[in-house]
Amino acid sequence: MATAVKFYGTRGSLPTSPDSQSLRGAVREILHDVINNQLDQDEIDEYLKNAPGLHFHGGNTSCVRIEHEGQILILDAGSGIRQLGKDFIEQSVTFDDSPCHILFSHAHWDHICGFPFFVPLYNPQNKVNIVSSHEQIETALRNQQQEPCFPVPFEALAAQITFRSLPSAESIELGPFKVKSLLLSHPNQCYGYRIEVGDNVIVYMTDTELPNIGKDEIHGYQQFVKGAALIIGDCQYTFPDNYKKRTWGHSSVFSFIDLCRDAEIETLAMFHHEPSYTDAEIDQMEDKGREYLRLNGMGASFRIVAAYDGLELTL
Repeated sequence: MATAVKFYGTRGSLPTSPDSQSLRGAVREILHDVINNQLDQDEIDEYLKNAPGLHFHGGNTSCVRIEHEGQILILDAGSGIRQLGKDFIEQSVTFDDSPCHILFSHAHWDHICGFPFFVPLYNPQNKVNIVSSHEQIETALRNQQQEPCFPVPFEALAAQITFRSLPSAESIELGPFKVKSLLLSHPNQCYGYRIEVGDNVIVYMTDTELPNIGKDEIHGYQQFVKGAALIIGDCQYTFPDNYKKRTWGHSSVFSFIDLCRDAEIETLAMFHHEPSYTDAEIDQMEDKGREYLRLNGMGASFRIVAAYDGLELTL
């Protein structure tokens, strides 16, 4: 059975709305195509599903939904999880039978800020299983809902919430998902996750500074990603910015391509986009990543996509 992956938040550090220049450019391009091709209403609706310029990269901070055999695993609860909760309500999805699993990479605000806005948490029939290798996730989630930071206390969440720890380098089974963690190079600790589901492997490796990894450690990273159908990787910076912001805990698309060399990777989803970058700048980073693949003879079997809010992939 296929595994469905949908991105609900792809920005890093801070939620970011589309800039007015990008919006004007998108509208101009769409009007040009609609008028020149004399599209009727049905054709316009179909065209808009994949219209150039409408796939803004953010948006919301980190949140990814993985679904397999009707069971759901959520990666992080940045601001994107609010829309995911709305989708569950609109689709009448409940978790009174099989629990909803939320896997947290770490406790930085951009990865937890959407948690109190996840509507299924307020349904007493829902079971929500929170899992992390980070030891302070429960404390962070509870503290962010304390006065004076938030008006609704954690205790107001009516769902049946459980917390489960995943020791680093060990594995755990969450329904059809077998999960293993790896400590990454990032301030205040962050963990990557290797998720085996069906016939596929998905690696979630947000918030990591690959250029900061020593030669003794890099082999462990390479083994962690080996054979993945999809890597969701922290490609926050351009190459120059990655150099300028050393020790900040983030990477570039070039570092991830180097990591994936000879690892039999199918797709790299560029993730955790820098909030100050425009969509055009992120598109340019995607193009440069593809050119780097080509120059290294890796383009035939390895593809790159700059993730955006709403992107759906089927594995």
